[in-house]
Amino acid sequence: MATKIGFKLQDKAIVPDASALFDLSDTLLAQEEKREKQRQDWRDEQDALRKSQRDLTPTANQNANQFFGKFSQGIMDVSMDLQRQLEAGQISSSDYSAQWRNLNQSNEQMIAAQTSYQKTAQQIADDVASGKASAVNTYNLNEFNKVFQPGAMEVERDGRGGLKLFNKETGDIVSPSYLSDLTNGNLPKYDYGKVAKTIVDQFGKRGVIEGSGASITGVYANIADLEKEDLDKLMQDEAKALLAGAQAPTVSILVDGMGYDVVYKEEDLKPGAVYRKPDGTFAFAEGDEQKAIDFMAEELRKALPRQVKEAPEKEVKPPTDADKKDKSLRDKEIGYLKSIDNVISGDQSTAQASIDAMIQGANVIYGKSPGIPNIKDAVRSEDGNTLTVTRVSSDGNTEAIAYDISDPNKAGEVMVELFFPNVKGSYEELLTDFNKEGGFTTRKIKNPKYDASDVDDKGVPKESKFIDNPNYKGASAASKTKAKTTIKQDFNTAMVYGEKKGDNKLLKDIINDVDVGSYFLSSDAPLARSKAMNEGAQKAFDVLKLDLPNLDVRTKATANGLEITIPSLFEGTLTLTNKYTSGGQTEQNFRDAIKQIFNSIAKGTPFNKSDFEK
Repeated sequence: MATKIGFKLQDKAIVPDASALFDLSDTLLAQEEKREKQRQDWRDEQDALRKSQRDLTPTANQNANQFFGKFSQGIMDVSMDLQRQLEAGQISSSDYSAQWRNLNQSNEQMIAAQTSYQKTAQQIADDVASGKASAVNTYNLNEFNKVFQPGAMEVERDGRGGLKLFNKETGDIVSPSYLSDLTNGNLPKYDYGKVAKTIVDQFGKRGVIEGSGASITGVYANIADLEKEDLDKLMQDEAKALLAGAQAPTVSILVDGMGYDVVYKEEDLKPGAVYRKPDGTFAFAEGDEQKAIDFMAEELRKALPRQVKEAPEKEVKPPTDADKKDKSLRDKEIGYLKSIDNVISGDQSTAQASIDAMIQGANVIYGKSPGIPNIKDAVRSEDGNTLTVTRVSSDGNTEAIAYDISDPNKAGEVMVELFFPNVKGSYEELLTDFNKEGGFTTRKIKNPKYDASDVDDKGVPKESKFIDNPNYKGASAASKTKAKTTIKQDFNTAMVYGEKKGDNKLLKDIINDVDVGSYFLSSDAPLARSKAMNEGAQKAFDVLKLDLPNLDVRTKATANGLEITIPSLFEGTLTLTNKYTSGGQTEQNFRDAIKQIFNSIAKGTPFNKSDFEK
């Protein structure tokens, strides 16, 4: 039986359903329209990001502008890479969206940091100069500005589409949002003296404590019956009531009143420092809050009046808005002269702190006037007679000018012109107002014992008409005032940066490689060894001067060894011997000395010069 294999023809031909074809076409078209809308949304996001970068205005700090420029370029590079990867099909749309969110967050954080710095830097500098702001603000700005130092920070991709800041010195990752936090908190200076007087005035007149001459009140009906222990308790109770749970006044007392440092790492917290947390709050070492209370209690004690007088009542008219504005401006500008007085009459550390604050404020003003060079540095001489100001133009040229500041009134005029070019009115008018409040601290004051009629056998008055002013410290042992530590570097981790990344070396490796023991057969061997030691030591001091530009360090290579003079650290001159030793004792002595000098200046560790004078 034959078998047939084949196809059976349908009785009717298949006719395509036209409506189904139209439905399919509509679906494909809708999908394409959806994809195009998404592509347009992506393009709009790219355009918005680019616009946010273009809308940024430069700050008055050139280093800051370079830093933000580098960050901005990093944002744009990542943005274009994401766009290329998406168009090439190398990443999915969901991956793109996730990475774009991270990138946009980094961009927003960077813009917030730049905007915050632009907005608050001048205000903080003005407030510090006029005495309204706590020195904490200066610490914060200095910490912020460290980021701007060339080579201090690297902008890197975080692998998730965003950017991160890498601290080359510490190896830490710094969030861009942390930069904003440093300028967002403008901490006011706590006027503890004024507060103490206000509190004491509220006590009223109660009586006189026997033996003290002080007048005080409180919850007691008869202060005259108070024992010393009761008075101490009253002062403590009042101080606790003022500071309990009030962190800002406590911080200001510790930093402004007691000279504490501000640190930004929890591991650096120790007595004598307050730790500023990333969220803007502060932490203290154990017992420091009580020290602040003790300080306030003593201020209350000092504010106790010797005598209370009943003042006649008089009609007081409330000040007008114009009066308030004029007084505010006058107080601000009087504050300028008070800062200048610190430069003229304060000790070396006080003078330099005021100089640094004034430079910060002045450069913000100069930055708004193209062509006017910024102030790079200003240093007062040890005798208090000269202020040397170094200015740097936009093309990098520097010029140092020494100004005579031996006459306070003339010095004030010079420094107002240098550091406060926006002062309203004339300097003479400002000086007149300032003199009403005591004026500049002079080197000499009238001798209360002077009597022209009380003369010796030659007819010369026995007492001088003028004597040294005990409040004037501008020329007193300035070189022996230990510089305030502002860095927390360690010798073993300090880095010496070269022109290229591959040139960077650890400082300890450079010091260990210093060739102290060779050349011993040549006639100039001793001096050659000293020169090698000097070159290595200068590397260490250069690292310190990145954060302590006013550090006074002098070195000299001699035939007898390396001479080192650091007035803020030790008396006289330390001579590190260059004597050749087969066992390497000279080399080790040199290395140990440089290490201890470095850590003593950077971290405040002890240094004994005699340990290395061999």
